[in-house]
Amino acid sequence: MDVSAKELFKAVGHNLLQNKWLFLSQGALLQLVLLLLGTALVQFGFRLILVISGQPNLSLDTFKAILFDPLGLAGVLIFVTIVAFLLFFEYAILTFLVAGSYQNQKLTWKNICILTAKRIRKLNWKQIPFFLLYFLSMVPAANLDMGSFLTDRLYIPHFITGELMKTTMGLWGMMILWLVLIYVNFRLLFTLPLTMVNEQSIVANIRKSWAMTKKGKHTFVFSWLALESILAILTICMLLFFLFLGGVLDTSGQSIVVETVLFTIFKTLMFYQTFLTKLIILSSILYVLKKENEIQVVCQMPEGHRKNTLGIVLILTMFTLFLGVYNSVRLYTASLNPHQLVIAHRGFNAVENSIQGLQNAAKVHADYVELDVQMTKDGKFVVVHDYDLKRLANIQQRVKERDFQEVKGLPISQGNQKAVIPSLNEFVQKAQELDMALLIELKPDGQDPQFFVQKFLEEWDSWSNTSAYKVMSLDKDVMQCLKQERPSICSGYVIPIQFGYFEGFHMDFYVIEDFSYNETLVQEAHEDQAELFVWTINEESQMERYAQSDADGIITDYPDQMQNVKKNIQKYDTYLDRVLRLITDTK
Repeated sequence: MDVSAKELFKAVGHNLLQNKWLFLSQGALLQLVLLLLGTALVQFGFRLILVISGQPNLSLDTFKAILFDPLGLAGVLIFVTIVAFLLFFEYAILTFLVAGSYQNQKLTWKNICILTAKRIRKLNWKQIPFFLLYFLSMVPAANLDMGSFLTDRLYIPHFITGELMKTTMGLWGMMILWLVLIYVNFRLLFTLPLTMVNEQSIVANIRKSWAMTKKGKHTFVFSWLALESILAILTICMLLFFLFLGGVLDTSGQSIVVETVLFTIFKTLMFYQTFLTKLIILSSILYVLKKENEIQVVCQMPEGHRKNTLGIVLILTMFTLFLGVYNSVRLYTASLNPHQLVIAHRGFNAVENSIQGLQNAAKVHADYVELDVQMTKDGKFVVVHDYDLKRLANIQQRVKERDFQEVKGLPISQGNQKAVIPSLNEFVQKAQELDMALLIELKPDGQDPQFFVQKFLEEWDSWSNTSAYKVMSLDKDVMQCLKQERPSICSGYVIPIQFGYFEGFHMDFYVIEDFSYNETLVQEAHEDQAELFVWTINEESQMERYAQSDADGIITDYPDQMQNVKKNIQKYDTYLDRVLRLITDTK
């Protein structure tokens, strides 16, 4: 990159200031179009997959069946095409918007759409896989602030990263992978803009981007950091000013009208801060491409076109009104769910699944303790999560390969804490002494479901006062056997990844990961007279969000923090308090 950081900073800053109203209005319009049209198309594509494959949902259980069904595979290809089109559409519009500004041409949407259509026609079937792989590679690295509306909320599910990071090797592996992806994403930063403004294929532009970023990385980074810092400072100052103004107009924080306006202003500022961050990066890229004569597409405004100030005002007004109505509903309904259960994930503040963890969970008044149960070689049960004993006991052997007496009482350690593996009966006995309800997860390791359930019920029948206990498993066959053998037991199905309906399960409750959660699933579960729990919720912003949701239970590693969050929401529940909580929620 043959350009200095100072030159790049001045050029990009000048371009943003000169075209600020164009960028702000077109950004709002683009978001509305993608929100309405894009969401509808994605939902259509997803429903099409389910309908033509005959599956009720997309989960780990049905994914394989869909891919091996010719009709299902055809639906997947259609869905992929829709997603590729939307991703390309969004970035093409942004690219031509900025490229036109550098050519002193304030393009109309008609011009931009025509240019975009030409670029889409250039994207043949052979290039789509490279295009999608490029976008997927951006997800773990948080998109380098260039995320699409389709990828902004994509991330590696916490149940995967959480388990990986519990081991030293997994933690280092995640860090190295993250750094590698950050580096690769940066080296490929010019790929999409090049694909929009030249006539070469995406594969050729990947190579060109890699070559262009070989030198001058610091120039780009310094310029971006300087502009981003200015934008962040301006955004924070404006947020503080409007917060002060809201406090003057509504000293009690109880006016739904004032706080809705305040919330709408906050969300609008945060939206434009994110949007302008993308424009800063894209403007920097296109300025470099302009300097190196890489822009081959001519962005030209039609003759006789006049600037439509009224149109810009109408677009901004529509966008603000839409946000206002939506935000007023969010503010009004953002209240504490008083019946929600707090479930301690594998106990609390001790080695996971230990008696000490159970006792500590009781001390912080968790409603339930979740525990993992496995069957030993001789058909008895112990409380341990991993199928392999390596992580906690440093023994390279599976639980099912050892007899009960060889597993029960094994010394285990996690961090600086130590404990022993308890038997299921010991755990239940201690729970009953503490008057603690249990959420028992059955973890068969390839054992026959019928035999596993039979042995479990033998132990279950030896206990008393089990009416509050709940039993769940990732293994659908095990839960169906349990439901058939003992319908009186409250039975649940654990679903790591779930899109679509719960049809075909018929359980008393469902447990899904944060990645798959949405309010539609809760409503569907409740209509089926079932409960819905969410795991593993550990961040305060997540806790605040879910404490105000219709989810029936929250599984967390920090039940004490979850209880405090619920108390604070109950204590501080003015509309202003709700605004401050909602603006920290990034989902």
